[in-house]
Amino acid sequence: MSKLSSYTVWLQSCTFYILLTYAPGISHATKDQAISASQLADYSLEDLLEMEVVTASGVAEDRRSAAANIHVVSASDIKEQGWRSLAEILQSVPGLYIVDDHVFPAINVRGISAGYKGGTRIVKVMIDGQAINFRPDLTAFIGPEYIPIETIDRIEIAKGPLSALYGANAFLATVNVITREGSQNIRRISASTNWRDDRASFDASAVIEAGDQQKNIMFALTAGRFDRSGLKLENTSGIDTVLENIDEKNIDDLSQPLSLFYKLQLSKPDEFGEITLEGGYQRLQVGSEFQLNSLLSHRSLLSLENYWSAIKYQYHFGTLLDIQARLVYQKGNPQDSSQQYLTNDLSKYYYPNYEYHSGLAQLELNINAGDVLRITAGADAEIAVENVLYLTEVLNRPVGEREAFSEIDIFDTNSDRKQNFTGIGVYSQLKLYQLDQLPSLSATANIRLDYIRWGDIAFPTTLSWRGAISYEWSDALVTKLISGQAFQVPSGTLLFSQGGFGNIFNVIGSEQFPELGSLRPQTIFSVETWTSFNPLDWLAIELGVYYQELDDAIEFVLNGPFVVATNRGSRSFIGGEMSAHLKLSFLDVQSSVNVVFPRNSLETSLLDDTDITLESYPEVYSSTRLKIDFWSQGYGILRWRWVGERGSSQNNAYLNRLRYYKLDPYSIFDVLLTPKSFSFISDYSQTQVSIGILNLTNEKYHEPGFGGVDIPQLGRRFILTIHQSL
Repeated sequence: MSKLSSYTVWLQSCTFYILLTYAPGISHATKDQAISASQLADYSLEDLLEMEVVTASGVAEDRRSAAANIHVVSASDIKEQGWRSLAEILQSVPGLYIVDDHVFPAINVRGISAGYKGGTRIVKVMIDGQAINFRPDLTAFIGPEYIPIETIDRIEIAKGPLSALYGANAFLATVNVITREGSQNIRRISASTNWRDDRASFDASAVIEAGDQQKNIMFALTAGRFDRSGLKLENTSGIDTVLENIDEKNIDDLSQPLSLFYKLQLSKPDEFGEITLEGGYQRLQVGSEFQLNSLLSHRSLLSLENYWSAIKYQYHFGTLLDIQARLVYQKGNPQDSSQQYLTNDLSKYYYPNYEYHSGLAQLELNINAGDVLRITAGADAEIAVENVLYLTEVLNRPVGEREAFSEIDIFDTNSDRKQNFTGIGVYSQLKLYQLDQLPSLSATANIRLDYIRWGDIAFPTTLSWRGAISYEWSDALVTKLISGQAFQVPSGTLLFSQGGFGNIFNVIGSEQFPELGSLRPQTIFSVETWTSFNPLDWLAIELGVYYQELDDAIEFVLNGPFVVATNRGSRSFIGGEMSAHLKLSFLDVQSSVNVVFPRNSLETSLLDDTDITLESYPEVYSSTRLKIDFWSQGYGILRWRWVGERGSSQNNAYLNRLRYYKLDPYSIFDVLLTPKSFSFISDYSQTQVSIGILNLTNEKYHEPGFGGVDIPQLGRRFILTIHQSL
């Protein structure tokens, strides 16, 4: 066990000791706590608009005047809509578009694609304010394996750059999964099953909470088995293709996620402050039938596991000053069951070798200068050791003088297998509000400096900044202006990974090609204006318009037979988001429209003069959710989502005669019905059953892929969900 891991275990042991030793006595409620969203269903529309959020500035503030464009998804929203994973939840957020390749769902934001195996690379995904991801790829597992859905109190999504507050990779958006504050003894189990044709899928989660306002504990787990088999590969490009697998279907394409989560809290403000210990285990185990060089091999399997643990300490010195400290440890690696096969070659498979250990320390001070000014100053440091990606070839049968099951590492012996990462950041924030002369004005300013070193690569010290001004013209009208700059550091895989999988179109680390120059961080500048208008008690309208400019954009290019990440100049985008929320006694309607257009395109010497539109992102899409309360008998949910044309990925253009193409629009209708809960096991327990149909019209559609083909999506599914309290 590493020294850092041993130290984390020691800290956990100390926390357990304190938790079990001290008796309850003093409440830990503070003014920085946001409204619990688990009971938001009973709030009026005005209450929902004015709820407090913490992600925009790290402290609680009114959502409408917060220093970012914040979208909130509450626990009641998640339960009502039947969502079972973070990916499903984020698909409902205006400005975000999820492309599911059945391995790493990619979050694309406001017209910008995450790219090949992008996952969440351009978004920072956090649990209770701490980024949790698989570090070699800088991507979070946002399926059911990320966190048990029952632990979530709310999810806050801050769109726009936030590196000035959260450091590298809080790039285009920041997702903060905020877990429940246990305050009573609760035991809950939920299970969901869905089926299409003769294929059934299911998942189940359970959570136990115990404690009070002084001390509490929560433990939760999720496990599932999802069958995506039977999806047919089609030629979506309209271009003659040489692929041999067109019209074939995937076989035994299973996803078997597993997630564990624990949280311990102890609060004695007058004695030692507040301590929170939390952590978890995430296992992503999926078939990979539509991956590059591995198309419909029917035997490929990717299994990755990720561990994390964090301890946070907070102490309030009256109302003037509070101090926060955090230590985090993470590690991850492939499991032995991982196997990658080449299409039409079952004589051997390839095992991916990479792992990481990461430790982070953070210290933050907050000073309250009366009721008009809050000053934040902090520093954080991360150290990571990463064994970079390379492959081991394993024979299934004898070949020449090599025996069956013999292994050979495919690695350039002139390269280092181990690379070290060091990141140090210092930051400050000023919040100004409730001035006597301008009581309706609030302002926030952030600045941060980051020094980052990857192996022998020392990136220039990077400046991030953010400024926001909001003005409350009346109780019904709030406007704000937000601008900022953020950056994203290349992942270890993009920099250092080795090849060896197939003979063409391997993705190789850029450091293997010195002639291309070192891969630099990409940066984003953004400015947006946002307006919240609540003209009637039952109607709210929100409108945002933004401009963003991407510099040193990281794109994938062909270098001989290999695909390599490199910086490819600048792109700019202009867009808008509009949403409306109507809430009556029995009717709740939410609708949004998203529009984004590129103002220029990257130069592509390998491609023809075809007009290049947005890659993997629709220029226009909209969604509507309708909830109808059947008085005391339950409620029904109707959802409709329309998505316009999406441009092909750059890699698919390479593999389809160097031509871009577009995927057709599609519409998805969902229907869910939830009767009122009832007592089934005992008088003290509640059972709630939901049934529904997803993709009611069985719409056939594809999302942009990267292996020369696009990814077929699931058709009509019937679902049954049961929530049981004990």
